[in-house]
Amino acid sequence: MHLKQMIQGLDIERLAEVVMEVGKYVKGEKVTGAKVSELFTSVTTDALALTFEEKMNIVRQLIRDDKPLILKRLKINLQQSDDNGEQIRFRR
Repeated sequence: MHLKQMIQGLDIERLAEVVMEVGKYVKGEKVTGAKVSELFTSVTTDALALTFEEKMNIVRQLIRDDKPLILKRLKINLQQSDDNGEQIRFRR
């Protein structure tokens, strides 16, 4: 099984954890990379040859490639809209 398919197949909770971990890494926050490492160990035994940064950057790129699908699965809308397809506006 490929890593991309593995990410797509994660349940919502695990997917959110991986996305959050990568997001924190990108922002420069200190992360252990445990969730990302879990992905690699379940896909391949060659994961030990990769550095922490390589693993994080591979998963980051895969998430970026599938961003619309991932956001949809996590029910995160970049543009909130109502049933008519119009943007929701706050009224005073």
